[in-house]
Amino acid sequence: MPPVLGWLLVVLGVALIGLGLLNAAGWAAFALRAETAEAVVERIERRASNQQAPVFRFRIADGREVSARSLDAYGRARFGEGQAVRIAYDPADPSRATGDPLERLIFMPLLLVPLGAALLGIRWVLRRPAAMTPPPR
Repeated sequence: MPPVLGWLLVVLGVALIGLGLLNAAGWAAFALRAETAEAVVERIERRASNQQAPVFRFRIADGREVSARSLDAYGRARFGEGQAVRIAYDPADPSRATGDPLERLIFMPLLLVPLGAALLGIRWVLRRPAAMTPPPR
């Protein structure tokens, strides 16, 4: 294997693992400080990338009514207008709300970390093919 390709696999592998763990840490921090509320999906906003972001209307702990677009956008219709859902929101900034922080907390690391580890594994396996072959008898 050319050395440049080997280093490229290492850099990509480490970057994917780092992104997965960084994403998990950010969502874990959100989930730890988040409060939950019953919300109603006020409307669905469509984005240019054919994704849909629900806008939630809910009451925060002090009784104020808040409207917040979900931090997440979905490629399929996950929520319907008027649907009652349980959400998590940041009490310091109630405009930061999501319908499913646990899914994001788990999904991205489960996608990125194994992919990065696979690239590192490929690099390790291909580093010296001669070392992997059994000695002649």
